[in-house]
Amino acid sequence: MIGRLRRLFRKDKQDLHCEEVRALASDYVDEDLDETRSTRLRAHLAWCGPCQAFISTFSKTVNLLKRIPQESPPPGLMERIISKTREEKL
Repeated sequence: MIGRLRRLFRKDKQDLHCEEVRALASDYVDEDLDETRSTRLRAHLAWCGPCQAFISTFSKTVNLLKRIPQESPPPGLMERIISKTREEKL
């Protein structure tokens, strides 16, 4: 509710909306945002609880996924996928 009121009466039109925060989440967690966008996103997170929770959960998920060991696909997998795809198109 407070977030909605803040957005309604915001003076800074540079504030990000929640949808924008979610769209930028991956780049933010990977630290791939430019300083301006990163600053704007952090300003939004300072007052928006739902986005704080989203970014926190997203960040934890990404970090967990990075810990999974990388494995090579079995030999011939790509060829089987391509072959199966071609068969289904016919």
